[in-house]
Amino acid sequence: MPYAVNADLPPSVRSHLPEHAQDIFREAFNHAHADHAHDPRQEEAAFRIAWAAVKRGIREDRRRVSQEAVDGAAAAGAAVWSSQLANDAARRRPIWRCAV
Repeated sequence: MPYAVNADLPPSVRSHLPEHAQDIFREAFNHAHADHAHDPRQEEAAFRIAWAAVKRGIREDRRRVSQEAVDGAAAAGAAVWSSQLANDAARRRPIWRCAV
């Protein structure tokens, strides 16, 4: 049976998933339920597809967050490195060598 809102989802789904993952589950379930209308195991297939969609969505979120963290760390590292170079250059004094 399709779910109109997240509050209609089974308690096992609502208690295990955050709100955005419940949205993914509900949309995937409803779509799969409609696609498998003539399948005798329609509900089972819809649940399997919905859980797979949630897992895929969470992996993509983690990958995006991880990539943002890497990009942020790289930018921060580059800024620190360039400021250290500037400080080193400011501290250097020319060395005069005279031939005696």
